[in-house]
Amino acid sequence: MKIQTYINRGRDLEYRKTIKTEKQALLDKLQLSRITIVTNMKTFESNLIQKSVQYFIIRITPYKVSLQKSLVKIQAITLSGYSTPSLTSYALLLKAQVSVLDSLSKVTTQAELTDLLAKYVYLKKVIE
Repeated sequence: MKIQTYINRGRDLEYRKTIKTEKQALLDKLQLSRITIVTNMKTFESNLIQKSVQYFIIRITPYKVSLQKSLVKIQAITLSGYSTPSLTSYALLLKAQVSVLDSLSKVTTQAELTDLLAKYVYLKKVIE
């Protein structure tokens, strides 16, 4: 702004125009660098979330399979007529945990991932 004021007054016009052009080029370069950094950060965050979810899914697949097997056994017991309120509540907990594990594969943001992991840990503690 100060350079533009000097240009408007006609003081050292060529020198001031050269400085203005150089500063504008530097600002453009800095802006491009900022945009590149922000883009790279978003890409990194997205890749980190995807890799974290993939890793977590691989680690919990055996647990999920065991939950599903337990649900099948509970359904068989319930169908045979030996249903109790505690068995029903336990089945609901198992279904909730399976639902949380299924929804983990659809996570797109860090907030969703954190929320689902908190639910997973809470339900796992309650189930055990």
